[in-house]
Amino acid sequence: MYLAKISVYDNNDQAVFVLLGDAGTKLTGKQAAELVDNYFEANQELGAGHQMPAPQALIDTIRQTHKFRVKVSNLNFSGKIQAITVTKVVSPEILPHVPTQNEIPLDAEDEVALATASVVVGSGINADDGNESSSKRDESQEAKCPKHGN
Repeated sequence: MYLAKISVYDNNDQAVFVLLGDAGTKLTGKQAAELVDNYFEANQELGAGHQMPAPQALIDTIRQTHKFRVKVSNLNFSGKIQAITVTKVVSPEILPHVPTQNEIPLDAEDEVALATASVVVGSGINADDGNESSSKRDESQEAKCPKHGN
């Protein structure tokens, strides 16, 4: 079973995503046990004081684009560690259409509270945060990569 924290970056900001269960399998293409076994087997000669590289299955997700279904609650933004929980990696075809105000016919007297949906576009390391300003950006824009060695 997966429980992995990944840092995601877009052109302006960084966020932490927590992958749970099948979301990690869908992202990497490997079951958690297989990923861990392969990782330790490939790095068994490194001792306790050495830095180990990230698992290749996670490295392979860099610059890929995925759509995440996320679970968001107040805890995600009020805790010591702020993170967004990814519950599923989905195909764009599966996501329901979320109507805009212009698509909902209203009478002058009607009061409507629109439901909002949070869809996060991203990859294992790079992501768009899904807010209104970033969703209007061209998705082909190059994302920042994390700086190593700081």
